[in-house]
Amino acid sequence: MTRKTIILWRHGQPDYNHESRVQGHVDVPLNNEGKKQAAVAASHLVDLDPQLIVSSPLKRATQTADELCSLLSCNARLDERLIERSFGDFEGMTRKEIQDTYPQEYERWISGLPVGEMGMESRENVGERFARCVNDICARNDGSTIVFVSHGSAISAGVSYLLGCSEDFSSIAGMNNAHWATMVFSDTSLRWRLTSYNCNALEKY
Repeated sequence: MTRKTIILWRHGQPDYNHESRVQGHVDVPLNNEGKKQAAVAASHLVDLDPQLIVSSPLKRATQTADELCSLLSCNARLDERLIERSFGDFEGMTRKEIQDTYPQEYERWISGLPVGEMGMESRENVGERFARCVNDICARNDGSTIVFVSHGSAISAGVSYLLGCSEDFSSIAGMNNAHWATMVFSDTSLRWRLTSYNCNALEKY
């Protein structure tokens, strides 16, 4: 793979984020604040001259990607591997509701332990599919800068896998709405390097 720069961009705010509800695969759209966040971020990301935009197919991600695509006069490529982690029976619930309804499962979840009996996708599976998407697309496209639009849990798990530290997901913090990370594939070490994380339009990147 030749030298690549990737931008991992989390979607803007939907009502579920505002209400502290677990989203996962629930296909909620951006709210008005989320649309503003995406537009402001896009106005800065366009300066990085991305050659390709790849998005999770969930509405909150595609609507975020559309803000950048409109500035570049292009269409986003959709890839299911960028979809958010499935949180199973927790989806649609607030953290308080989960804690009250499933106290033991909640404690294991926030401790980073598996909660497979609730139908939750493992962090390992999320990170592996996300990283595979990034590596596949980067290997098949000549553009030097590619933007991947995804979700908080999917991005943190994917970054862990790309950095080769998939055994410790807790080392990568969650990302705020419409913020992004930058990673560069090093030609010398043949590895991905994380050069910035959780950036927004008010910060240098």
